[in-house]
Amino acid sequence: MLMTDANPAIERFHDRMPVILAKRHFDQWLIDGGTELLVPYTGEIQAVCVAEPRVKAVKEKSVPSDSQGELF
Repeated sequence: MLMTDANPAIERFHDRMPVILAKRHFDQWLIDGGTELLVPYTGEIQAVCVAEPRVKAVKEKSVPSDSQGELF
């Protein structure tokens, strides 16, 4: 996972975020390297804080595996 500085929606939670590439940039990234694409996402994004009881160590398996779809 490649990280970059957080955009305004994410910076209230953390100072970094994953790089998000638009589909139109896939070839530029895969063929040319596209390091200029490693910037904070500027499109519309919604950041939601997850309730604390649902955030546990992976080894505890407290969240059913099928619930991951709720994040996207």
